[in-house]
Amino acid sequence: MDDLGNLSRCPVLPVEVFEEIIDAVGGFWRPQRTLQNCALTCRAWVPRSQLNLFRCIIVAPTGAEQLYRLARILDDSPHLREFVHEIKGSMSKRQAEKQLIGREAFEVLPILLSGKVPALRTLRVSAVNKNASALILYPSFFATLPQLRSITTLELYHVTFARFRELARMLSILVNLRFLKCNHVRWQACLSISVELLRCLQHLTPSLGRSQTQRTLGRSLASFTALRVLRVNWQLGLEDSPEENAEIGAALANSGSATLRHFTLRISIDRDPAASSSKTHDHILAIGQALDGSLSSASFPTLQAVVIHGGHAPWLFQPEWWWSELAAAFPRTHKKQMLHLCGTRQDVSAKTYRPIPRQILTP
Repeated sequence: MDDLGNLSRCPVLPVEVFEEIIDAVGGFWRPQRTLQNCALTCRAWVPRSQLNLFRCIIVAPTGAEQLYRLARILDDSPHLREFVHEIKGSMSKRQAEKQLIGREAFEVLPILLSGKVPALRTLRVSAVNKNASALILYPSFFATLPQLRSITTLELYHVTFARFRELARMLSILVNLRFLKCNHVRWQACLSISVELLRCLQHLTPSLGRSQTQRTLGRSLASFTALRVLRVNWQLGLEDSPEENAEIGAALANSGSATLRHFTLRISIDRDPAASSSKTHDHILAIGQALDGSLSSASFPTLQAVVIHGGHAPWLFQPEWWWSELAAAFPRTHKKQMLHLCGTRQDVSAKTYRPIPRQILTP
């Protein structure tokens, strides 16, 4: 018993073991408080805790004051600057229900962090209230934005710009941008939309509805000379005519792509597809006929996988129904074994679900 009570004889684990544990904690969602406690435990844990604490900075979209504090911390401790790889501007559901504007942090971010985050790679502005007014981007925003050229991934959700040229100017400054995701991004005034600024993108996730924008994107697909992964979120309105969807699909595929490897089509339907099977069948058949010939032809020489996400709700995803519809709508792609069906249910039988090879998903 005396030996057990003598701490000097207790085995000492190497610090690398604790660092692995701290890294595991850093992988959880919002682990800041736990990591702060780790940093206060002992001096040996401080470096690893700081590395994980500052790797991803989460601020509220209305939290400009948080960015002021972050800027002061980076000024006082310059060694922390290399740790910041990602910044998320996120709003909780409770904040969104209060209809907070949620834009201030984004508007001042490059101004406050100019020259202080040289390793920043990812910027995500998410869950900003959809009824928010347009961003106010002052000249100082664009003057300091070149200091954030290290950004390679930009994700924008529910963001409204005053003019499209503001978004275009922002993208032109981020010269190292490779991944762009826009969900419910709007602008109040638009002249012309050019994809010249997006040529270097490797991953693109647009959302399609009925507008001229999607036809412009489709006709310009070949201009994305580095594009490897295209994920299209398609809101399928069953009240629309199948011919309209076929026209959009044709515009999307006819231009071809010499570099595209992975094409995902996420079809969102506003009702149970099986309950309205006749209309859904006509729409899916029209989309398939517009896409199938081009996707399986020499217009897409490097394409390896066409992935369809089906069903508008997890409990209504019916793989057998979807697979029979897709096999009829995409006969050539199905015959070449390029067609894959995905959904949110985990109990999809092997007969209806073809897993996607890992090498296809790797950009």
